[in-house]
Amino acid sequence: MKVSWNMSAELKSGIGLAVWGLAGVLATLGVVSLGTVAWLTAGALLLASVVARVPVRIPAVLVGAALPLLFIAFGNVSGPGWSCHSGPNDSGCDQLLDPRPFLLAALTLLAVPVGLWVVSRGRRNR
Repeated sequence: MKVSWNMSAELKSGIGLAVWGLAGVLATLGVVSLGTVAWLTAGALLLASVVARVPVRIPAVLVGAALPLLFIAFGNVSGPGWSCHSGPNDSGCDQLLDPRPFLLAALTLLAVPVGLWVVSRGRRNR
């Protein structure tokens, strides 16, 4: 049985970017906290996109994988160590992680797609 999708190539490409980017986010969340549930969901998304013949977007996976790492680095920007706060209604202390490894990993994951884009752009201009 063949399923027919009447979508324009532009729409299919946009859906491919979103699906592959979300798979990257889920893969990183699987490593950081959610584990198998996130990995199975990412795998199901990628399998569905392959079955629907959505264009493969490997750079989108890398950008998606970098987003949770950037979020962790930003959330721990005052770290490493203890950070205390107090306000009129509450006070408390949080132990923060060192944001540098997360930022370095995110920047590395973002550098690969940018490098691929620069190389492919240079090949098109020749």
